[in-house]
Amino acid sequence: MVVVRTNLQSLGLRSLRSIPHGRIFIGFNSRLCYAETVNWVKITGRENVWKLKLNGQDCGTLACTAVLI
Repeated sequence: MVVVRTNLQSLGLRSLRSIPHGRIFIGFNSRLCYAETVNWVKITGRENVWKLKLNGQDCGTLACTAVLI
């Protein structure tokens, strides 16, 4: 799964329960909030298969309405 340079404020993956194969990169999404709060180990079943880079840092100032998953 790759999410790069979007205007997303939320990943919107409420039903996502498993990514058993492949890797995840979510980066350069300046408005994206709370991506780091997702339990990626639980979803992937593995360590070190995801990377989060330069997404929204201070979501409180972005008026973020993201839903945590």
